Amino acid sequence: MNQLVWDKQLMQHYYAITRDVAWVDVGVRTEVIIGGRDGLRVMNNNCTADLRRVIPGHGTEAFVLNLKGMTLGHVGLFVSNNQLELSTVADQAASLISHLRQYIVSEVVDFLDRSADATTFLVAGPNAAQAIARIGVADVPEARMSHCRMTLDSMELTIRRTDLLGADGFQLVVPNEAKSRIEKLLTSNEILRCSAEVLEAVRLENRIPKYGVDIDAKNLPQEIGRDQQALSFSKGCYLGQETVARLDALGHVNRHWTPIVFNGHDVPAVGFLIEQDGKPVVRVTSAAWSPKFQKPLALGYIRNGFQQPGQTFNSSLGLATVVR
Repeated sequence: MNQLVWDKQLMQHYYAITRDVAWVDVGVRTEVIIGGRDGLRVMNNNCTADLRRVIPGHGTEAFVLNLKGMTLGHVGLFVSNNQLELSTVADQAASLISHLRQYIVSEVVDFLDRSADATTFLVAGPNAAQAIARIGVADVPEARMSHCRMTLDSMELTIRRTDLLGADGFQLVVPNEAKSRIEKLLTSNEILRCSAEVLEAVRLENRIPKYGVDIDAKNLPQEIGRDQQALSFSKGCYLGQETVARLDALGHVNRHWTPIVFNGHDVPAVGFLIEQDGKPVVRVTSAAWSPKFQKPLALGYIRNGFQQPGQTFNSSLGLATVVR
């Protein structure tokens, strides 16, 4: 998308979700309930976060790694009294469950894939909490990654405070049969529906990665820049931990997922490369027109040593500059 496509309506959506509140139908996401006596312990042994420190009603971001420390998933993990809910982008349930089952010996663990049964709505913006209260939620989750289940207008749903678009966001996970009722409830309370184009631009402005787009099994977790949110360096052994610890001791990875703005009007395509001295130094994974920068914004992997804000590159789309 280029600058000319951002008409008055799209800018209205952008201002709503960044300055007020708006909602988006995110659609189907991966939703897996992990239960059984040993469910939390098995998941703790197979993710980068320390689930032992997460009390019921709260959650954490985490990476799921293979034995070599490569990233198989970027997930939200939400702890309840007797189970754990795993949430991530669509179409990840089968591969993640298959991976986790490999490391179950005698533990009692149950996996319930509810992905096809639910739709996720995102309500986001500085006034999102007030909007959530306005539609009838009595106890709005306050802490990042906190969550609750409730009945709203006779509908059972899960509410999670999330940072899919920054700090001011809520996921509403509802049964498919309640989808149209939630849409009417949000609209009738004068919450604007936001377009997918604007959602993508705001995602990039907030540096939120998407598995399968910005991350895959060729990535090390520290390349993503989510160490504070998703990595524990003190919890002890877990699958892939040796690689994570070695990179931490080394002090850097060879590439970093980093935002770059372009001076022209053309938004770079996925896979767009910038080279220096005949060698790739930048590879774009996501890009969109950014109202914040008033320029095309890309997120991509930059070779270590070139990722500092203010670093510039000459490209076929004009000058590209690393930004914070």
